Amino acid sequence: MNQGFSRRTFIVLLLVWSIATSGEQAVGATEASDTSGSPPSPPPDPVTPAPPIAAGERRPIPDYGRPPPPPPTAREAFLWVPRTLLLPARLTTEYVLVQPTMAFVRWGDEHYVFRRIYDFLTWDDGRSGIYPVAGFDLGVKSTVGLALVDGSFGSSDNSLHRPSSARG
Repeated sequence: MNQGFSRRTFIVLLLVWSIATSGEQAVGATEASDTSGSPPSPPPDPVTPAPPIAAGERRPIPDYGRPPPPPPTAREAFLWVPRTLLLPARLTTEYVLVQPTMAFVRWGDEHYVFRRIYDFLTWDDGRSGIYPVAGFDLGVKSTVGLALVDGSFGSSDNSLHRPSSARG
């Protein structure tokens, strides 16, 4: 029943579309043979081609009627002072920290290094394993260690999380 309805709808839409497009053709035909006395529309203005440009010259920039940009303000001029002073820090951060870190992460991703480390440190489909623990504090000594995690210790309802660390 649904299929018959969709066929019927398609046929009706096709019929409406064909009537609408044939009406557009008829309107175009009546405009060409208009005998009501109205004058014909004027022909479009011819487009004059740009003059040829000699070799080695650039064509002039067309004027689109936009106003020229406003002159820079004093605030915009003074913004160059901190930009210039902070440029060495920005370049150091970009090329000493960010670029090497991104290269290492890309390399590790391409060679599956991180997945291999994860597979080495976990078992039981990742529900159990050992992972490193580190804590860094500027006022206190740093700590490093390992944590044992078991998602099904004894039964599926129990879990175990046992960190072990040492101060260095």
